[in-house]
Amino acid sequence: NFTMLGAGVAGPSVLGPEVKGRYEPSLRRLLRDADAVGANMAYPREFDATLTIAADADRLSADYPWDTLTGVLDRRALPDIFQRETSWVDRYRIPLCLVLFDIREFSKINDKEGNLAGDVVLKELARTLQVTVRRSDSILRYGPDEFLCLLPRTDVEGSEAFIRRLGEACRASSRLRDLVVDSGLALYEAGRDANAVLAEAESILAAKREKARSPSVPQPAPEIHPT
Repeated sequence: NFTMLGAGVAGPSVLGPEVKGRYEPSLRRLLRDADAVGANMAYPREFDATLTIAADADRLSADYPWDTLTGVLDRRALPDIFQRETSWVDRYRIPLCLVLFDIREFSKINDKEGNLAGDVVLKELARTLQVTVRRSDSILRYGPDEFLCLLPRTDVEGSEAFIRRLGEACRASSRLRDLVVDSGLALYEAGRDANAVLAEAESILAAKREKARSPSVPQPAPEIHPT
């Protein structure tokens, strides 16, 4: 677990014309992407556009640590990013989902094929996540073989659609199609304890791991997409 930071998040009003002008060319595409992932668009599109610009500007200007192997954010960036995203939820009552992914029995890949082969799998899953998420989403390497995705403006239904799309992308990858990627999904709502939401996602994922390991529970044929 981690300790939440007390720093606030900069609102749309602090963005100058130079920032807005820089991001306007990609704005319409970002809004179309938001609909495609099932994001909750109950507020005006103009307001959503401002939120998207603010989130992207904040992400690009922050000096976040990156994971050198996979090219995604390092777990050390989580307190800052989670604080920023939950601040938007608390202020504007927009949805935010967390999805934690884990490669089932990843250690067997290292044992049978070597650590370099395991690194290839991790980099391929990170790449697949990167091409599946929106620009406003965040991907972090959460553990040795775990990745955490923060999906702002996305409810549970939209997050489940995202998991299915990731499954399709994994099936299209020759390196990932024979693997099982489990997932733990949790919804952050205004006023909830952020650490408790993250613990909920971890608990769901841990339960799937335990069920897969239990010899007393008959297992279905291996899946080739996130569960």
